[in-house]
Formats: sequence, C-alpha cells, structure tokens
Amino acid sequence: MSSMLFGQIVSLTSSKPVRMVRPESGYSVFVKAYVENAIDEWQRKQPGESNARYKNRVSESHKQEMIVLLEAEASDKYLEEISRTYVLDLNIDGYDRNNEQMIMSENYFGRLSVKVPVVKSDYFISSWSDIVLKPDYFIYKDTLGLAKVDFMLPDGSRFQYINKGIIDSMYMGVPYMLSPVYIFGERVRNGVDEKNHSIDKDIPVMDSVNKNTWVVIIANENYRKEPKVKFAKNDAETFKNYCIKTLCVPKRNLKFVQNATLKDFEIMIKWMSGVAKQYGEETKFIIYYVGHGISSNRNKKSYFVPVEGRFSKIKTCFSVDYFFENLSAMPVKSAVVFVDASFNCYNRKGTVLVDDITSGIKSKTRVLDGNVVACFAAQGNETAFQYEDKKHGVFTYFLLKEIQNNPSNLTLGGLFYEVQSKVKTYSLSEFKKTQTPSVIYSSRLTDKWKDIKLR
Repeated sequence: MSSMLFGQIVSLTSSKPVRMVRPESGYSVFVKAYVENAIDEWQRKQPGESNARYKNRVSESHKQEMIVLLEAEASDKYLEEISRTYVLDLNIDGYDRNNEQMIMSENYFGRLSVKVPVVKSDYFISSWSDIVLKPDYFIYKDTLGLAKVDFMLPDGSRFQYINKGIIDSMYMGVPYMLSPVYIFGERVRNGVDEKNHSIDKDIPVMDSVNKNTWVVIIANENYRKEPKVKFAKNDAETFKNYCIKTLCVPKRNLKFVQNATLKDFEIMIKWMSGVAKQYGEETKFIIYYVGHGISSNRNKKSYFVPVEGRFSKIKTCFSVDYFFENLSAMPVKSAVVFVDASFNCYNRKGTVLVDDITSGIKSKTRVLDGNVVACFAAQGNETAFQYEDKKHGVFTYFLLKEIQNNPSNLTLGGLFYEVQSKVKTYSLSEFKKTQTPSVIYSSRLTDKWKDIKLR
C-alpha cells in the first residue's frame, strides 16, 4: 500500500515476528517495595552493635543516603528486567526519500525515524528480518522510555535511533512508608540533620575569582494583581551573596532584578546573549528565578509570571520554552538554571490560588539543547513550599545549606541529589506532601551535567 504522508515515500508494512511483553507495573510501585524492604532490613540493630553506633548508623542523613543508593539499584534492576523480557515490536511504515528517514512505529513507544541513506534504504528493508536490534531504555514518567536503538545489518553496517528528548526523570517522589527507629523506647526522630548555622549570616568566603561565570537573579515577590510570593526577596538576596562570597563571581558579572516585568525578561535574554557573544565559549551562566509559575490548560506549556502578569492571561507571561530555546542557542561552556517556583497555581503554603487554569495539567516535557541544565524546585503538579522558620523557600534553603556545608566540593550532580533528598524528606514530614526537585539537561551533556562545577 502506498502513501504520500512524508513527501516522496516508499510505503510498506514490514514487521519482525517478536514476542511482546509489556511492563506489568510502574517504576514507583517497584521502587517503593524494593526500598521499603531494604530499609526495614538495614535499620535493624545488629548483634553486638552499641546504641551510640546504631543511632549514628540509622540517622536521617545516613538513611537518605541509603535511599538514594537503593533507588539507583532499583532502577538498574527494573531496567535489567525490562530489557530481558520486553522485545520491541517494530514495524517499518515507509521511507522518506527527501529526508532519508526510515519511518517506523512501535506498539508501546509510537512512531520513530532512523537516518538511512537512499543507497542503503532498499537493503535495510529487504534485510529487515535479519537485522539485530539493540535497544537501551530509561525510566520516564514512572514507566519505560526508549533511549536509543542500534540497528545491526547483516553486512556489518549500523544505524541508530537516539531519543533526543531523553531527560533524567527516574526519581518520582515516592512516598515511602518506613518504620520508625526506637532505642530504649525513645524514637530516633526523622528530622533532617543539618549544622546549626544560619544560611543568611554564616556564608563561606572563598579566595578564588570566578571571572568567566555570569549570574542572572530574578526575584518576583510583590505582584501587582496576583498574590505575593513570600520570602522571594530574601531567597534571591541570599543567593546573590553566595554567588559573590562562595562562588567567587565578580559583582560586575551579576545582574539582579527584583519584581521583574515582561520587558525585564526580554532584556535579560538580550544581556546574556551579548555576554556569550563577547566573552566566548568559556562563558558560564548561573540563572536563578524565584516567583510564580503557571502551566497553560490550552497548550500544556509553562510560563514564568512577571510582576504585572495575570494567571488568567497567558500572553502576559514569559514562556519557559522560549527562555530555554534562547539559552540553548548561546555558545557557552555551561548554563545552570535554578527555578524555585510552582507551576500549579499554588502558593508556598500549598494553598490553591486559581483552580480553573492548571487543574490536572501536566506540562509538555521540555527538551533542552546546548550545554544547558535546569534544576526545578518541584515536578509536575507538586508545590514548591516555603520554610517558614527559615524565611526561605524549601528548595532554596536546602540548596544554599548544601553550598554552605560543602563550599569546596560544588559539582552539580552531588549538590542536586543532596538537595533533592532533603527537600523530599522535609516536605513529607512538614506538609505530608511530596516536593521532588527535578533536573533536565540537554542530550549533548548526558551524564556529564553531574560534573559541572559551580566554582
């Protein structure tokens, strides 16, 4: 059967006679059982173990470290089992001669295309039953994602499909039910361990000069027509002080905007573009935003809300996609974005502000390019809460707390996963709801994002 869906296309139906096994349960179900069982075993007092040593071993900080390790183990085992039992049910639907793309479809993953030169297209199709497929999977939105597929042809040639939208999204914010620990009837509390220092005053001062790093900070607290974002100004002021004192960014390299308008967002983009062009590929950006965010019911996209913006009028807001498209196009060494905002129209106390705009909305997955990494305070419809006693947002507080505790070892991966663990623990303990910081990064970076240094 012929078709003209893709221009000059050779259309056919050709499939591999394979066994189809679908994932029986989501990743969160699997990891919940795996982690809970392992933690229950781990936190049992060992024969001969002293109370002091036991109490230290099962402290909250050590427990959270163990949970992170167990989640990584669980993901490996989940993917290993899926890879062993799940076989791609790929069909060739046609060949796009104009773009040299072999068009395929798969029952579970949908449509995909593979770059195949015209001179190889006929051989690819005729050899279909003998082609060896080598797929790689990843965990995406609590289920299975297809990362890439290698196509090994009988003549030794090889073609590859790569999912350019792959993101690090395996941490789903699973609410674990873990048994409390008691010593002589006294419960070992599940609070977050932390040094007793104020993040606003006891800021580490480092000696080096980070002359190639440029910082943009936007703090939107006092909205004209929408509710205030409590502690946003304090968040941003303290973040600025850490950039100058601990990250050693020269003051002239820092742009700080309070209560930014839509025009201010545009000016910020132009300023960064100018810096990138003038100072070249050694340029590094750190961008921090605290304020309101919103997701559109109409186009499923997310927006930063300027101080004059309205939740009910998306055109008054600044597109997150537009921001990342411009940032990704800048020829820089790295661009790290921190966003302490909810995109569900809830305030920092978890109270709904507008219930008819984002109810049940899940924004489209953002795909980054270039050397860009973005760390969000929460994912999906979660709320980015406030830490009332500390006068900060929860995400910003633990972000700066971790920098304060480890000023000499500031790799982004180590920083992010420590912050993620502490934010999850605090939000469940304080609000009985999950706040799960999430990270997305460009396909160019892959796992290299974890090695990016802030100083």
